[in-house]
Amino acid sequence: MEKIINISEIVIEFINKKSAANDLTEDTLLLTSGVLDSFSMMELIVFLEEKFDISFTEDELNPEIFATAKKISELVAQKI
Repeated sequence: MEKIINISEIVIEFINKKSAANDLTEDTLLLTSGVLDSFSMMELIVFLEEKFDISFTEDELNPEIFATAKKISELVAQKI
């Protein structure tokens, strides 16, 4: 569980650098709330793949899986 929390912190830190939002939580809806757009989401995906030396499948690259930092962290934790 601690690994997931650390990943969430990394995800939130990256998003804070890319957006004006500063009150993000693990459960903030990233796309539907407008925190991220499609371009910044792709930047996040590339960042995560490089940082954790992982690859996402086409099936994983959907708005439901990338909805929140928590869901993203859970996926990344499964891959590392």
